[in-house]
Amino acid sequence: MLFSVILLYTAYTLQILAVGANRADPPLISVIPSPLLLIGNNVTIRCQGAEQEDKFILYKNGAPLREGTPAGETAEFYICNAQRKDAGNYFCMRKVDRRFTNHITIIVKGEDDIVQILALPSTSVSAGGNLTIQCQTAKQGDTFVLYKDVDVVTEQEPAGEIAQFHIYPVQPKDKGMYYCLRKSSQSKVQISSRIEVIIEGEDDIVQISALPSTNVSAGGNLTIQCQTAKQGDTFVLYKDDDVVSEQEPAGEIAQFNMYPVQPKDTGMYFCLRKSSQSDIKVSNEVEITIEGAGDEVSRPNADYTITNSVRLGLAGLLLLITIFLVIENCRTKKNQLQQQRDYHNYNLYSVQC
Repeated sequence: MLFSVILLYTAYTLQILAVGANRADPPLISVIPSPLLLIGNNVTIRCQGAEQEDKFILYKNGAPLREGTPAGETAEFYICNAQRKDAGNYFCMRKVDRRFTNHITIIVKGEDDIVQILALPSTSVSAGGNLTIQCQTAKQGDTFVLYKDVDVVTEQEPAGEIAQFHIYPVQPKDKGMYYCLRKSSQSKVQISSRIEVIIEGEDDIVQISALPSTNVSAGGNLTIQCQTAKQGDTFVLYKDDDVVSEQEPAGEIAQFNMYPVQPKDTGMYFCLRKSSQSDIKVSNEVEITIEGAGDEVSRPNADYTITNSVRLGLAGLLLLITIFLVIENCRTKKNQLQQQRDYHNYNLYSVQC
């Protein structure tokens, strides 16, 4: 009798193990709404992939935490009013075949520990528009570094809790994934989530080009083209922050001709397009370099040196002539007085030269 019971139990166990071994579906774990929690939040840990009579064991940091019976295919474990002690590495084990889920890390932070990123007015911005990216929250001595994809855009040590990074005018190249990195005075580094910035209206952007090149010899010819225009549009050409000229093109392209170019024409140029509906869009910038500018500048300096030398020489000569005339005048007066004294012995004269 005992032998029969042992035989039946062994057969049942082998059947369960065989069924579990033949299952191809791995169990899954998920955290809802997010594995990143603030203190006091509620979270649900789901273990999925169960069949009838399956059970899940939830593990935390490698140790069994709780066992749950699924309702259907999913077993749910709840963390209410999360505290820092609830942070850790979690995974599930399906008992029937002892298969494990992947691991997921739950992070519990206070509000002042979270680095937040925000795009204003929106993550979707029209080409030529204005975009402000805010990184918060900072404490005294913290520095925020703004990243786009894997490249550093800029960094800032805010006076308050928020660092604001302004991008104007936005260009198609500004689209991408942005995030903030906060460096504390204790060298502690924390990173925000990522946001995707989309540039709308890329086909309607203002383009600028320099012909024959952005590098032109002094005295040569330069043409700057602004495009694309629609009927009634006006292009304004800027150099640095100053207006160079404006034009209402007959077609899609405005051409600004500069001849002959001079060293003073070196600088950053961009086009501004004003539509008949008062819509304004700006191109990116191109740097114009006037080659041979150093020679043009050095020659006037040499001329000035020669001119100054000539002027100094003439001034010295005039001074010598003046001194000679004064001395000669004194000698003439002395001779005249001597003659008068000889003629009138009783007269005395005192002349100081």
